[in-house]
Amino acid sequence: MSKMEKGLHNASSPLMIEHEQTEGQVGETEALYRNMVELSPDSILTVNTKGVITSCNTAATRLLGYSRDEMVGKHFTKLGTLRLRDVPKYLKLFRSVLRGEVTEPLEVPFYRKDGASRLVDVRISLLKVGGKTIIQTTARDITERKRMEQEIRDKNKQLDMQNEELRAANEELRAANEELR
Repeated sequence: MSKMEKGLHNASSPLMIEHEQTEGQVGETEALYRNMVELSPDSILTVNTKGVITSCNTAATRLLGYSRDEMVGKHFTKLGTLRLRDVPKYLKLFRSVLRGEVTEPLEVPFYRKDGASRLVDVRISLLKVGGKTIIQTTARDITERKRMEQEIRDKNKQLDMQNEELRAANEELRAANEELR
């Protein structure tokens, strides 16, 4: 190795070490985010611009009842989870997200693989990753919460009716009491 080559080698060594450290940090960051997604209690799916599911986390497999292999590679409308009458609405929403339009969170009724009907709160985001455009959906099962909210509304309605009956009974007692005086 000539003197000049040794000088170039020595000068590039810190750059090589810095590059290796940066690659290591990127790998650690990727692992961290991969774990965050995988351990999320919310269902997370990514879909490409054609509507094909490209990835999902464990929560998605639990929520929908399908394995990763059954979901990844399928068009989101062909999975069998959406009500057929709602598919046109979701295709329209999909196209609007691809145009970059921001969507409000939505409540989506769907069917699990076992046929059970559920309701989820869905958030949809358009992401640009490494020159690719993907859509990420995050879903949370709200079936029980909605059932409990309805139960509370029903109980409140029942209590309102009972209160009205008590008010009427009190009025009758007040009127009867006035007559006795």
